[in-house]
Amino acid sequence: MNVSFTSYSPEIAAKVTEAIAKSFIDLNIESKFEATQQAREWLEKQLEAMKAKVEQAEERLNEYAEKTRSSSWTKRVRETIRKHCNKKLGELSTALTQPPRTESRKRPRL
Repeated sequence: MNVSFTSYSPEIAAKVTEAIAKSFIDLNIESKFEATQQAREWLEKQLEAMKAKVEQAEERLNEYAEKTRSSSWTKRVRETIRKHCNKKLGELSTALTQPPRTESRKRPRL
């Protein structure tokens, strides 16, 4: 990005140019922060929904186990479900804690 400003005073030209560049950088950072916040909120909702589904699945599995009295099979299924869900929940948690990816990490030239 190139910013220029013409003035009879080099100091004024420099200050105006720096102010424009700083405003652009600040706006860009704010925009990325807002996008990150929106993504974080969405991921948190997804995480809560997945937790609820896991709890519902475990309840249904427990009910089935009580009806069929098949505890060893039920324990294996429950453990498989729990491993899979924990893996997915871990992936979502990791996504929530990582900084957002940007296409370019270069700062604009002043």
